Amino acid sequence: MRIAVIGAGFSGMSFCININSFGKLYDIDLYEASNDVGLKILKTGNGRCNLSNEDISDKNYNKEFVEYIDKFGYIKNYYSDECIKFLDKINIKTRVDKGRIYPYSNKAESVKKAYEYALKKYRINVILNAYIDKIDIIGSKYKIYSVMYDYVIIATGGIIGSLYNGYELVKNLSVDISNLTPALVGIKIEEKIASLDGVRMIGEVTCGSFNEIGEIQFKKDGLSGIVIMNLSRYYNKGIISINFGVNVDKSYFNTNMEEKVMSMYPFKLASYILKSNNVVESIYSMKFTIKSFYGFDQAQITKGGVRLDQLCEGFELFTYKNIYTIGELIDVDGECGGYNIHNAICSGLISSRNVLNKIVK
Repeated sequence: MRIAVIGAGFSGMSFCININSFGKLYDIDLYEASNDVGLKILKTGNGRCNLSNEDISDKNYNKEFVEYIDKFGYIKNYYSDECIKFLDKINIKTRVDKGRIYPYSNKAESVKKAYEYALKKYRINVILNAYIDKIDIIGSKYKIYSVMYDYVIIATGGIIGSLYNGYELVKNLSVDISNLTPALVGIKIEEKIASLDGVRMIGEVTCGSFNEIGEIQFKKDGLSGIVIMNLSRYYNKGIISINFGVNVDKSYFNTNMEEKVMSMYPFKLASYILKSNNVVESIYSMKFTIKSFYGFDQAQITKGGVRLDQLCEGFELFTYKNIYTIGELIDVDGECGGYNIHNAICSGLISSRNVLNKIVK
């Protein structure tokens, strides 16, 4: 029994380690396009590596993905501590900071190192600098380079920070890909706000049905910050309204308005507010028009991917038995807060158990 895993990120490595952690060591080749495993890990969470979150539910993921995991009974796998138990098994101790789960070290490099130790422990054959653009179908088996495999796991991740476009590989298998766009990304706006560049301020952001309180970061031509990044998952056009007076009654500004505004807000933002035609409206409903997103180079994840109606149980393709697509390659996008890494790990665990169950039958 031989297994090929394409992509040495969270999902691919989690698959390899988990399937070989139940007693029998299967023959697994882990292909990676770069010159090392887990390089993307080092870039996550500003180097801290936000692994998961204490609060995980339907609201944190796109509707299509929630429907898929509900259909096959994986809700309990995703919305439990299964991911954390796996991390603990490979000696990644965690700590919680405001609901977000980080490695105990607060360093992404320690997570990468733990995965490297686990790959060695479970005898995973790592093949670096391997750019795979074709999978040959030979009867019921699959050939990569000159090697025949019983199972192929495609875990190449999204477009962000990748040397390798796994979407083209799955397209060659006649698999449909939903529209790919940058997500968890800043938003460019129509209004001229260069004078606000660098300002950070807590506010309540509303756009359509989206409503969330968080820190807004102003750029020369747009908005960023976690709350804006979360907004980018839902809307690419429309009017953003920001309330910078959360929990402050409007009557507070009835007297000594200039003095209070200048004392309450960063100088650049206060000056911008006071120049508006209606100061109170500017505080409680500052309006911006969405122009576009910043590009993939500034995004945290790729929105879209392998359509979930192309997948049967365990993230296996309907069209090709024993080929699986997992992690960010599929059509899943989560909020900021560890939800996307959580999915990558969980999809690796679920698919590995699905393969293991088929092998031992």
